[in-house]
Amino acid sequence: LLADKWVSRGFDLGVIGFTIFFAFFSVIGINLLAFLLALALDSGIHGQKALRSVFFLPNVLSMIIVALIWKMLFFQLFPKLTGIDQWLSDPAKTPWLIVLVAIWQGAGYYMIVYLAGLQNIPTDVVEAAKIDGAGSWQRFRSITLPLILPAVTISLFLTIANALKNFDMIYAMTSGSAYTFGTVPVVLDIFFDAFARKQAGLATAKAMLLFALIFIITSIQLYVMKKREVEQ
Repeated sequence: LLADKWVSRGFDLGVIGFTIFFAFFSVIGINLLAFLLALALDSGIHGQKALRSVFFLPNVLSMIIVALIWKMLFFQLFPKLTGIDQWLSDPAKTPWLIVLVAIWQGAGYYMIVYLAGLQNIPTDVVEAAKIDGAGSWQRFRSITLPLILPAVTISLFLTIANALKNFDMIYAMTSGSAYTFGTVPVVLDIFFDAFARKQAGLATAKAMLLFALIFIITSIQLYVMKKREVEQ
């Protein structure tokens, strides 16, 4: 039933819409997954060194390699396993699948950032909270979150900037058919303007606007998060 709805209900976000869609969900997904993985590894689970390497491995691969691997899975393996023929070629699924691949590829790096932040939390503070009777949720809310805010700040800054200028993964996954699938971010639209439509002036103007947009958004994010760090 879900597959039928996905196949029949496609949607066209447009260039700006898809850029916002991709940035919003990939930033939230990457940071949430990375933070959860860091919490799991910081809990002292068995084999955490091996798990750390496994989770970080996708980040070692180039975006092109990641895109080609997942493209092969979507076109060859998943149709055989699920019986659903259209995966990456379905405009209703493609935006979500691209976001999922971006999360899979990027979470490992930011997991290391969050893990470093968690391991820098003084153990005596945590032990004192335990002695005072603070539960797990109270320690998480009152100690872990405030002390890990610097890691959150840098992770949000990097993921927002990278999401707004993502190009190679999306281009490789859609094979130049991004307009058909409704998965054209601003950077890819600039690329098509410059090299396919031969409109270098328009592409340059869009690139400057994108630079200004990334600068403004990341500056606001840094200002807000730094202010929160001071308040904490």
